[in-house]
Amino acid sequence: MERGKRILVATSDKDEECRICRFLSEDKGHKIKVVESGQEAVQDILGGEIDLAVIDLELNKVTGLEVIEKVKKSKVEVPLIVISGDSSVQTGSRVVEKGVFYYLYKPVEMEMLGEVVNAALKRFSKTNNIYKEK
Repeated sequence: MERGKRILVATSDKDEECRICRFLSEDKGHKIKVVESGQEAVQDILGGEIDLAVIDLELNKVTGLEVIEKVKKSKVEVPLIVISGDSSVQTGSRVVEKGVFYYLYKPVEMEMLGEVVNAALKRFSKTNNIYKEK
């Protein structure tokens, strides 16, 4: 299991923020940065200091979908895990079409989040290592 990675958590849902941060930092040993606005999330992700981002669709100022679009247009290789209280098929389809790593419904089940985070970090660290070697 990868530990000590830099994870951005972007959500305006304080309850979910507390649960996710506690789980990822205490249980998994990651360094967590929390932001409430999509604008801050985009800045931090594009700044290159993040290994993975957990993005809520319901964010202040810039929505989670807008964050995803901006990150994907930038070509920055950061796995995005999206969370939402909207469990509709339409929303899920729209999010997945954007190319995110995974989509989870709130309340987020922590064991599932841990598995998804581990898979994303493993997959993207291999991708980044291959890319850096060229």
